[in-house]
Amino acid sequence: MDWTAIISLILNALLGGSFIITLVTMKGKHRESIADAKGKELANISLEMDILFKSVVAPLKAELNEVRLELFRMNDLIKSCPHFRDCPLLDSGSTPRAASMSAPSAPSAPSASMSAPPSSPSAPSSPMSAPSVH
Repeated sequence: MDWTAIISLILNALLGGSFIITLVTMKGKHRESIADAKGKELANISLEMDILFKSVVAPLKAELNEVRLELFRMNDLIKSCPHFRDCPLLDSGSTPRAASMSAPSAPSAPSASMSAPPSSPSAPSSPMSAPSVH
């Protein structure tokens, strides 16, 4: 016999047996309330997932389908363009700026913020000019 059985026997003898019955019923109610709480928790999670799906997933899915349709329409329009075969945008990348940057251009003069700080008279006056060597 372990100590809980001994204590149970002593309390049973002193209280006339009602203690053990009360203890057993309380344990049963406790287990039942834990099972009920877990069931309610699962029901709440299911309800939360339904709300999340209706308020977030479904609208995003609809918007994604709209974007896909618009992309297919734009693709069809691009392919029906008479300049499709010679399109500079499709050859160079994705933007008109990328097409204009592919052409070589003359170097520009450095801006005032890029120029060298004032220095001694023997140093060149700008980074582009170098002293001539004879």
